[in-house]
Amino acid sequence: MKKRITALFLAFVLVLSLCPTAFATAKIGVDKTAVKAGEQVVVTLTNETELNGITNLDYTLFFNDSLFELTSSSKKGAVKGIPVDEEEDPISFQLSNLMTLNEKPCYHVNLVDSTSEGLTVPAGTLYTLTFTAKSDLTAQQSSAFTLALYSVMDTTFKTGDAVDPALKELVKVTSDAASVTVTPAVAYEGYAVSISEDQTMAVGETATVKVSVNSENFNHFNAFDMQFSYDTSKLELDTTSLAGFTVSDKDGTVRVQVYGESRSLGQAFVLSFKAIDAGEAKVKVTSAKVDKAAGAVGNDAPNATLLNDTVTINVTGYAVNLSEHFTGDEVVAPGADYTFTAKDLHYDYVITATMGDENATVIDNGDGTYTIKNVNGNLEITDTKTPKTYDVTVTGDDTDKVTALEKATYLADYTFTVPAGVAATDTMDGYSYSVAVTVDGKEYNGYTAAGNSYTIPGKDVTGAVNIAVTKTTISAGYVPAEVAGDDVTGVDKAEKGKDYTFTVNKKAGYDYAVNATMGGVSVPVIDNGNGTYTIKNVTGPIVINVTKTAQKNVDVCEYVKLDGKVMYLVTVTGTVEEGKTFAYDENAMYISTKYNEGKNTYCYLVISDKNLTDMKAEAAEKVTQMAATAETVSYDGDVNGTAVVDINDAQLTYDMYNAKYTDFTTVSMVKFLRADVNGSKSLNTADAAAIVAAIK
Repeated sequence: MKKRITALFLAFVLVLSLCPTAFATAKIGVDKTAVKAGEQVVVTLTNETELNGITNLDYTLFFNDSLFELTSSSKKGAVKGIPVDEEEDPISFQLSNLMTLNEKPCYHVNLVDSTSEGLTVPAGTLYTLTFTAKSDLTAQQSSAFTLALYSVMDTTFKTGDAVDPALKELVKVTSDAASVTVTPAVAYEGYAVSISEDQTMAVGETATVKVSVNSENFNHFNAFDMQFSYDTSKLELDTTSLAGFTVSDKDGTVRVQVYGESRSLGQAFVLSFKAIDAGEAKVKVTSAKVDKAAGAVGNDAPNATLLNDTVTINVTGYAVNLSEHFTGDEVVAPGADYTFTAKDLHYDYVITATMGDENATVIDNGDGTYTIKNVNGNLEITDTKTPKTYDVTVTGDDTDKVTALEKATYLADYTFTVPAGVAATDTMDGYSYSVAVTVDGKEYNGYTAAGNSYTIPGKDVTGAVNIAVTKTTISAGYVPAEVAGDDVTGVDKAEKGKDYTFTVNKKAGYDYAVNATMGGVSVPVIDNGNGTYTIKNVTGPIVINVTKTAQKNVDVCEYVKLDGKVMYLVTVTGTVEEGKTFAYDENAMYISTKYNEGKNTYCYLVISDKNLTDMKAEAAEKVTQMAATAETVSYDGDVNGTAVVDINDAQLTYDMYNAKYTDFTTVSMVKFLRADVNGSKSLNTADAAAIVAAIK
């Protein structure tokens, strides 16, 4: 019975408190209307009139979370309704987590009576919230803290439109917004320069860096001189000119200058960079001088304040681990096609490739290049190679008497025979056979002849072979003269009892060996000193063979000592035939401009347990020529091939010298060769020191 009387009394009190003359009660305030980035503003929620019989009260505080973040808060209490229990339990207002309402960030400040008997909310402060202005602000902005009633409920537990209008009037918000202006924490005088914005792109795409000039003191500028640094291993400057500006680029430093008429504040120009390699690249303002025309009368242009002076450009791409038998880029852009090229076109290749964890399809383009389409993962490319086999054709006279296999294989010596000639007598004509050979459609004279047998060295079998045979009649009293070999000419018969003379058109850079037989027996050949040679007193058929050998000078040096072995540097200078390169043990050598006074020298590294004397003898035999393209060694200090010279290149050189790597599995031969930056023909600590000195 007592509780019923109490409820009626509460209802009576509540009706009295909701009379039409009651004034609105809730508002917010701020302790300051202007702050700098990093400073605090205190927001206070105030209740101007005591509220009775409240079972739920919920206010929503909206704010701009790009400018402010909540860093602390303090709550106030309420007490149970009348009559009170023997112990008055203070019940606190509660603060929600950060929420979003109507797509706006907000906090809820709410009170809930868990007893359902109604609470008394005293007049005064309900809640204080301390917000801190974010420190990365770069321009002045204003924003309002806004308070709104979310819900209210008395002991009747009505909600929405059913809530007593007088109660809704009593708790509605009067001061619903408090505006605060935030300025950047870094104050500056004069001009400020900033760049934007961070970007992510793939290799081959273009990044744009916007450059702005602003001021709190002036409304225009006339002249500036700015410098920017950028990562040349990842980026390439696309902006080589700007209308009305002077633009220069040197070693990763871009300089942009302008003067003349007044220019508006804000965006001044845009620099464009092409992404050329994967990784994180930065563009940074390193200096900026800005002034108006009046300042030029008697002053240097002052330094501008640098705001947002760095832009990060994240370049995405996939790494390529390519077989040593091919050349190609080390990085490929996502979604791009990757093409690589065989170093030696005279092999058939069986290529295996993986893209990420999956097998990849390799397309043979038919010209020595291969393509993997639409790359979406790191590439691992390996191969096995087999020397190519080419067709052999025989044309001309008495082809049915020529012995020649129908196929010739690269690197395998190819031998064929033609019919033996018949010597002329005093009364009867004889005849002889001569041959003309083409390889891959080009005239070829590099074969050797032994009687009527001819051999083409395997290294020269680089295309289809054609053997053209010509039968020549030898008049009575004459014997056949067969002239074969390199750069040699002579008539095809010799008169008995007379001397026979022929000509060798010697080329510079080659050594020539001249041999002859008469009647199958070797005879002396006289060098006349003017390019002609003579065989005295012809008595029988003559066979002349001239071979030329490219001059070469092979040298071997101890490059670095290993555990029980030595890594030797083999260098070769001399003449290389067109379309060929020096090779060591049938592997193309590298071109070096570091040795032989900057003239092209071929180099190669060999790991052996032989002494230097034996190694020189072995190298002299194994250095030959082959049809291939040689790679040129770079000595710019980028030993590890990342396109950046840094301390890691010196570290790798140091580790090589200290025999951490004893073969070319982990560290390739070309990386070992790059390490000899001082050109001493040996790897030592001086090379590492030279690399450190080269770091920019």
